[in-house]
Amino acid sequence: MRATTLNIFLPLLAACLLLLSGCTIAQKSTPSKFYVLTAMPMSTEPLPVFENDPPNVGVSQVEIPGFLDRPQLTFRVNTNEVTYNEFARWAEPISAGVTRVVRQNLTELLGSGKVTSFPWMQPFPRKYMVSAVVTDFAAGKDNVAELCIIYRIADSKNQTTYMIQEACFKDSSGKSLTPDNAVVAMSDTLAQFSRAAAKDIAEVDQKVKAEAGK
Repeated sequence: MRATTLNIFLPLLAACLLLLSGCTIAQKSTPSKFYVLTAMPMSTEPLPVFENDPPNVGVSQVEIPGFLDRPQLTFRVNTNEVTYNEFARWAEPISAGVTRVVRQNLTELLGSGKVTSFPWMQPFPRKYMVSAVVTDFAAGKDNVAELCIIYRIADSKNQTTYMIQEACFKDSSGKSLTPDNAVVAMSDTLAQFSRAAAKDIAEVDQKVKAEAGK
């Protein structure tokens, strides 16, 4: 009888200890944090060249390479190595986040009501289309966040190319790039890109107007 009781008791004791051990591990595990990229402040002044007659612009969905198209934040170790932080994650797909921020930034730089992004709000009389392909967008190496991007400015039907540019934008605040600091720095590189793209749109618009006036 005593042996039978022990045979029943010991498995139950082991199961309870295993359950308690699992609870302890769960309590000690690091909770994930979720991040979003941020746009320029709404108080940002539009570029002076757009004060009178800024064009309407459409922003296509920004393309992201596979090694960046992940829920985790990407940190670059060196030229050939990246690492992913399992506990620092994007709150939205990174492609959607970049597209959203670029549209918001261009809205501030060109003027309210002048920029839309995919999916299109119809009807919207776009004069130019901006499409972009990101080739690198990570933080970590030498405490620098970097955005490398190829972008194209075309006509409203996306058929005539007015300009293609390839550029890299860096943010080096000197701070250790923790996930919190990294997202701020990465957002700043998108602001730098947006300013460059806005100036290129202005240059294209001036040329198109000059050609039309001939």
